[in-house]
Amino acid sequence: MRRSQSSGKPNQVHRKGLFVAVAIAIIGAILVGLTVELSTESHLSFLAPHRNRIVAAEIALFGILIVEVAGRSILQHFRQRDALQVGYAVRTVLRTACYLILVVAIVSLLSSNAALAAGLGSVAGVAIGFAAQNIVGNILAIIP
Repeated sequence: MRRSQSSGKPNQVHRKGLFVAVAIAIIGAILVGLTVELSTESHLSFLAPHRNRIVAAEIALFGILIVEVAGRSILQHFRQRDALQVGYAVRTVLRTACYLILVVAIVSLLSSNAALAAGLGSVAGVAIGFAAQNIVGNILAIIP
């Protein structure tokens, strides 16, 4: 069993990764809020026409960071329990689902048609369901 180099506790690395993911999410939410608020200021009016694009870029950046940090933390958690293949499967499902959610969120921000985003989300959900069916079945088969 691999242990954390700093304290010898196996769960320390897992908790640190989740803490980093939550911190990134909080910083991202604050930055998106600041962008929206600053775009309404009169002396920063040049931001207003580009507000949706800037917010979409911020969501993409922080979303990718959160997904990668959480995926690494999950993989480390399963590595400590000697179930590395299950960890890879869970990380793949997490990444696929979160990236598709990010794409749908960004499309809904950038498009003026909300039905497009809803349709894209529905198709993506069906695709994830069919793609993850075997992986989820294998994970549930391992759980006693």
